[in-house]
Amino acid sequence: MILLGDYLRETISGKTLYRMLFQQEVFKASRYIKGRVLDIGSGGNPTYAKYLPKEIVYIKTDYIQKEGISQIVNFNERFPYENSSVDTVLLFHNLYIAENPNHVLVESRRILKDDGCLLISNPFGVNSMPEPRDFGRLTKEGLEKILTESNFKIESLVQIGDRFSVCVYALNAFFLIWPIKLIFNSLALLFDTLIPLGMKRKQPFPLGYFIIAKK
Repeated sequence: MILLGDYLRETISGKTLYRMLFQQEVFKASRYIKGRVLDIGSGGNPTYAKYLPKEIVYIKTDYIQKEGISQIVNFNERFPYENSSVDTVLLFHNLYIAENPNHVLVESRRILKDDGCLLISNPFGVNSMPEPRDFGRLTKEGLEKILTESNFKIESLVQIGDRFSVCVYALNAFFLIWPIKLIFNSLALLFDTLIPLGMKRKQPFPLGYFIIAKK
């Protein structure tokens, strides 16, 4: 469940329900985020940074030159880091920009130390994001396949949201004031809990997936 105080603040500030649910997963996964942490494609000021542990060595990167970012990672080339040089790799909302997602995972594994962790958040039932590009979405089975092929061990694969959250996300731009967003977001969260588990398993329709995998 989303932390109530954060839920209200993020709704008032205009964040989407997907963003809030994702940030809650980051908060819950904090025990896996340790040591030297490489955040691939983070940009200069990621909103989820406040949920990361304070004691980590946090390295922000991007795939294009931006203010405040000195390290550029080209998703289609060898990453500019040594073998076994980081403890944690974060891939949040950007695997879909890679022309070859398997290459990104292979490179992530190469730079991870033994027993290092890879955290992925990947959208599914959301709008196209051609900034700078958007090559496709992966289902649960698709994510499991490319992680297994890249020799990662999946510790956790969590579905973010469900049908009602997807509907509210799609209509978010029409909710012009935060009280309306608060009402619809809250109803979507409530109705998502009422969806039968059998339907969730056999016919999943999430906003996205959050994955914890180990080298």
